[in-house]
Amino acid sequence: MLLRRTSAAGTPAVTRVEAKARLRVTHALEDDAIDSMIASSCEAIGEMAGRVLASETWEMSDTVFSGTVPLAKSPVLALTSVQYLDASEAVQTATLSDFALIKSDDWSMVQPSVGKAWPSPGVVRADAMRITFTVGYATVPPALKEAVLLMVGHRYRNRESVSGDALSEVPMALRDLVALHKLTWFRA
Repeated sequence: MLLRRTSAAGTPAVTRVEAKARLRVTHALEDDAIDSMIASSCEAIGEMAGRVLASETWEMSDTVFSGTVPLAKSPVLALTSVQYLDASEAVQTATLSDFALIKSDDWSMVQPSVGKAWPSPGVVRADAMRITFTVGYATVPPALKEAVLLMVGHRYRNRESVSGDALSEVPMALRDLVALHKLTWFRA
């Protein structure tokens, strides 16, 4: 299975205004740095939890799909497309209503609707079948949002990591907050 992000993160879990209020920064001199800290912190917290915080589009590819196919990112907002390569390697798009998205915040899967089947690709390639889906939270859980703010604060105060310095470690509360939403089947 191949997995790739096809669109960058949308609105971050934490706004610049929220981060600056937490940091008690009232000037605009470091807005770009704070924006960067927010983006990287959102990505790091998402990876720690096995989730995607901001809305993104992902594509999952394989040689063939059959039965029920689990999607590799959570939480899934929508199934965008199911595509396959025909014998001349041209991309064909299947009818989206021929597939059912079964989802929760912790897992999602796609399967053909009753009486339908996965299309058969015309070639044998690792990307012969493609499922595109949108993933992320409509509303980020408060614990994950707080974890992002803690990480932004930590990175703001400790801009250069020093090996062996206990003060450069991320706050323990951050891990506790992420643990509240960490996927049990995800390894990080």
